[in-house]
Amino acid sequence: MGDCPESDSGPVRGERMDISTALPSMIGEIYDCAIDARRWRDVLERLATEFDCVSGSISVRNPATGEFRSVEDWGMDPGYKRLYVDKYHRLSAAGTLNCFGAIDAPTTAMDLLGEEEWFASRFYREWCKPQGLINSALALIARSE
Repeated sequence: MGDCPESDSGPVRGERMDISTALPSMIGEIYDCAIDARRWRDVLERLATEFDCVSGSISVRNPATGEFRSVEDWGMDPGYKRLYVDKYHRLSAAGTLNCFGAIDAPTTAMDLLGEEEWFASRFYREWCKPQGLINSALALIARSE
């Protein structure tokens, strides 16, 4: 999950990169993480920086059982990470919907829910907005049956 900072005119750090052109240049680094999981933190930092996000994370979610496990993150506030793991992952409709999406097809919470529903959601109001976050980027990288 990548969290992008809230701003009236878009991301705080500058103009957003086009995900279709920036992500392919990093695919090799992402696949290298499968061989050496210690690389995830650096790759998450690079992805977050490239897409003007303030944090990034890799997690495992089972929408059928509600199980959630944080694997690695970069840039997350420790208190808000704990709140997410303990409570808010269950309230993230976008995170659950993403579990049923296409593998390797990046999307955002606003794309999945629509802007009005996203901003009205309890998850956004209670967890994202207090941190100044405006959207969440999501990508399903694997699914097990």
